[in-house]
Amino acid sequence: AKAEDFLRFRGSRIDCRLKEKVAGSRHLCGILRDCLLGEGPGIVVIEVDGERRSIPRDLILKAHLVYEEEP
Repeated sequence: AKAEDFLRFRGSRIDCRLKEKVAGSRHLCGILRDCLLGEGPGIVVIEVDGERRSIPRDLILKAHLVYEEEP
C-alpha cells in the first residue's frame, strides 16, 4: 500500500499481513492511527486492543480496509 493511502484512511479499521512477526504475530487488525513519513519507508501506527503499535511500512505485505456494518 502507498503511504498516501495510509494517510487518507487514518481512523479506519484495517487488516494487515506482515513479512515478520511483530508482538508475536504476522497478522494485525486494528485502527489505523497514523503514517509517519521521513527517511526510509516510514512508520504505520495501528491501534490493536487499545495498544498502539508502530510498524515499519516495508514490513507490511498486504493491507486492506475492514468494513463494519452500522447497527
